[in-house]
Amino acid sequence: MLRRGRTRDDRDQADIVFVVSSGNKGWILEAICNEIAKVFDGSVVFHDGKGPLPAARAYFFSHFSLFIGCRKDPALRRRTSVVLFTHPNYPPEGAPFVAKCLRRATKVISISSTHVPALIEAGLPADNIDVVLPGADPEKFRPHNRSGRAVGFCSAYYDRKSPSIIVDLVRSMPHRNFSLLGRNWREAPQFGLLERLDNFTYLESNYDAYPAFYDSVDVFVSPSRIEGGPIPLLEAMMANVVPVATRTGFAPDLIDHGVNGFLCEVDAPVDNYCQLVEQAFALEADVHGTVAHLTWGRFARTVLVVLAPTNATPHARGRGRVQ
Repeated sequence: MLRRGRTRDDRDQADIVFVVSSGNKGWILEAICNEIAKVFDGSVVFHDGKGPLPAARAYFFSHFSLFIGCRKDPALRRRTSVVLFTHPNYPPEGAPFVAKCLRRATKVISISSTHVPALIEAGLPADNIDVVLPGADPEKFRPHNRSGRAVGFCSAYYDRKSPSIIVDLVRSMPHRNFSLLGRNWREAPQFGLLERLDNFTYLESNYDAYPAFYDSVDVFVSPSRIEGGPIPLLEAMMANVVPVATRTGFAPDLIDHGVNGFLCEVDAPVDNYCQLVEQAFALEADVHGTVAHLTWGRFARTVLVVLAPTNATPHARGRGRVQ
């Protein structure tokens, strides 16, 4: 549908088309597109990637797979196309094909520096990639003073979220309370074990409840094997929660180990997590202050420089610079 500033008669030439899968409606990839559209003064169209692309001056693909599916569409000829890359969801042998397809894009925006070396090794030129860290809403996620409250997890259920680590961590620290906010966790084979633990609480709610959740915890744990973000990590840090996160996604971009949080190796033993959680409770850092600049408005304006240079404030771009 057409949004902002133009009539139906101008529908053949929108300023930006945001390509978002219908399966991501209401979730983070659509939310990212909405944040960019919010600070853009021109006309925008949202398209689900099925069928021919509408005519536009520029295109933003919320997932690389959507661009791969549309890469030969005639509408993209001599037009700006920007592709958001979160994390690889393909086997290693598929990387060269993905890189070859992404070479057709004007720019690939990675939300972390973690996955950039693999893209370059697979054949995507370094100059085709910008790293732009995502944002959080500072009005929603306000810092709070930590006082020994619970440990929090926040995610939907996927196997890559390391559910077994979550179970083992809660069982190994009976003196600490744990809360998990997410969806579909009752599908996890290990969930029955968690529900029987006295120090564990499971919450399912909409996004409006997230600020209150982060206010109720002082330590945030992300034990994922692979991530693009996760966005809840940044939101928790914005709320002054101390993070303990695996070295994946943008965790290494945000966390200075021992200074504003703690990094853990992927698939580390649960004892490592226990030690880091205790260190996190003892940390007296201003975590909020280290991420306060990472707002959605900043992210959106940075992307618009690539997507629609005449409608944004210029900034310096280049490989190796995390923005």
